[in-house]
Amino acid sequence: MYQIEKFNDGIFRLRGSVCRDEKESLYTKYRILQAPENAPTAPLYSETSGEVNGNSAVFKFDKESLTVDIEERKEGYTLSIAISDDLRIFGLGDVNRDCLNRRGSKAQIWVKNVIAYGPIPFIVTSGGWGFFVNSTFNINCDFDSEGKGFITFDVKKGTPDFFVFLSPTMKGIINLYTDVSGKPTVLPKSGYGMTFVSNEAETGRDVLEDTMRFRQEGILCDIIGLEPNWMSRHYDFTTNKEWNAEKFFFPYWREKDYYGSWVFTYNMAKFGMKLSLWLCCDYDLLFEEEKQKRILEDADYDGAEIVDEHFSYPVIQDKITVNGEPWFEHLKKFVKNGASAFKLDGSKQVLEHPDKLWAGQYLDEEVHNIYPVIYAKQMKNGYTETTEGNRAMVYSAGGGAGVQKYVCTWAGDTGGGPKTLTSILNYAMCGHTNASCDCDIDNLASTHYGFLLTWTQILAWRSWMHPWYLGEKVLKETREYGQLRSSLFPYIYSFAHHAAKTGVPVVRPLPLEFEDTAKFDNATNMYMLGSSLLVGAFDMKLSLPDGEWTDYFTEDLYTGDFEYICPEGKGGALMVRPGAIIVTQDPVRYIEEKIPEQYYVDLYKGGSSEFTLIEDDGLTEKYLSGEYCSTLMTLCDKAGEMRFTLDTRRGDYENKAPLASFKVRIHNIDKVLSLTCENESADFVYNAEKRLVEFTVSAEAHGRSALTYVLKY
Repeated sequence: MYQIEKFNDGIFRLRGSVCRDEKESLYTKYRILQAPENAPTAPLYSETSGEVNGNSAVFKFDKESLTVDIEERKEGYTLSIAISDDLRIFGLGDVNRDCLNRRGSKAQIWVKNVIAYGPIPFIVTSGGWGFFVNSTFNINCDFDSEGKGFITFDVKKGTPDFFVFLSPTMKGIINLYTDVSGKPTVLPKSGYGMTFVSNEAETGRDVLEDTMRFRQEGILCDIIGLEPNWMSRHYDFTTNKEWNAEKFFFPYWREKDYYGSWVFTYNMAKFGMKLSLWLCCDYDLLFEEEKQKRILEDADYDGAEIVDEHFSYPVIQDKITVNGEPWFEHLKKFVKNGASAFKLDGSKQVLEHPDKLWAGQYLDEEVHNIYPVIYAKQMKNGYTETTEGNRAMVYSAGGGAGVQKYVCTWAGDTGGGPKTLTSILNYAMCGHTNASCDCDIDNLASTHYGFLLTWTQILAWRSWMHPWYLGEKVLKETREYGQLRSSLFPYIYSFAHHAAKTGVPVVRPLPLEFEDTAKFDNATNMYMLGSSLLVGAFDMKLSLPDGEWTDYFTEDLYTGDFEYICPEGKGGALMVRPGAIIVTQDPVRYIEEKIPEQYYVDLYKGGSSEFTLIEDDGLTEKYLSGEYCSTLMTLCDKAGEMRFTLDTRRGDYENKAPLASFKVRIHNIDKVLSLTCENESADFVYNAEKRLVEFTVSAEAHGRSALTYVLKY
């Protein structure tokens, strides 16, 4: 017997009606996936329904339907879905790095070090539906590999349980999926700058020297990370870890959570630099989850010990987990010492534990796939609670369903090459936006791509990837890409907020942004950064969507298919969409260095668009309750007339930034006939050589009312 539950319009869940709580998937048992509460609605089909006919579940939307056949076994089950010849299939997260369109391939939902850091049993299709298998067990997926017109999910254990999401667009499906699995978190502002992970041989003094050098060289850097040697015991998995006293002095006569002028973190903060600490974890995190679920009242080891009648005491096999102590408890003192971020290495969290009995009751076959997400959840919640409401900058190698609402990820120990981009794009198709890689600044192509992701990281670890140790050329390139990234901060940060509302990521695969065509289904050398910038990475044989695109670096115009020649000092392409609105600021050395007194608004001919600039405190989670400011901008260009509207700033937050002015720049204009504002002539400057129109909107004028400028050309 099966039952179908309908949540919001377009969200369905099917599961065996005999399922009791102890048979519940760990995804839903631990509330990583849960029914949406007052979730924003996506554009949905007008009529949607679901019903069970025998061993088939039928989901109907408009005049179409999706039929899922269910075959149960003694252990596990298989789900089969008949699909049309033209159906395109995306998703699965970081399950492998072979393709975007999954049609014709196979995959296994099982976390594997280096190979599959974050597999997610979710797909989004071009047919108006998405599908999530609600199981943490091993799942073998076949997406019509033999051309017989079927998708199958073979689930190793458990009883049938899955979600179906119905919407006419893939963005709408991702929105619905993240209504259930969680909207992406917005990182603190510093997270959208640049993170540099130093060589683990460095001391506190070395870190201060790095801090000063970044500032003196004018290279964007917001966070410096320490690798395993920051701990007194290398790779310390326990909760007894301490600072390596030989490298990082902390006064032994002061309290363990001391922060002040005796420690190097105090001096880092004077220059706006934040500290990240590397972690490894093999802790039994499920005791805390069970405690939160109120299944184990005291979160003790009941049932986990081995008792031998010849001895007078039980023996706990797990020598790391502390009875009744949450994992983050021992990290609180390091946060108070000045740590602002944590790097969760793949070490142990992505490995199998065949002899482990998690929380005294779960075998590893059920926990393995979800452990990285539980780790992310407890790290995020622990940091936010310890800091009384601050956002967590926690970055993990491991991932899975729901990881987007807790932490950011990087592509693990796999460098910063083309394959990492494929993993990031596949994560994006699952609503996970804060994904990155280890950018290799000794390779200009990697620098280009790495600095144009949602967040950016450079890894030194055992090498010396400091820009000043790699020669004048690399030093100059890193500085210039840092300036580019920091200038784009308002644009990137605003789209991070958009992702937090809709699930639509900052880095967007082309088949998601241009889903009406199959042309870009396996485009792994191009992606959209927000809705208006197209990044070409590694392979410069580009194929642009319709329209005339502007080279952000040179102002040259491009259409269709071509091989891009990178300008000197650039490692790839950056194209502006026709009709785009791009909002930038003056470059800074670190994102929190100054609040912009002026924004730059670049407008491009050839279409219509809108952009909402978001400003907030950049640190706390108060944005979740609506504490932020938004400024809506709209552009419509047709028949020789460009109409641009700058709305007033709306909203509020504590210590709100003063109103800024806006310098508006209109590109690709051959001749100006007139510029008016609210039907009156407006002042402007026209540069015929650059084909550029410029005018300024003062902070005072912006604060009075919405303004509409009309350019006739």
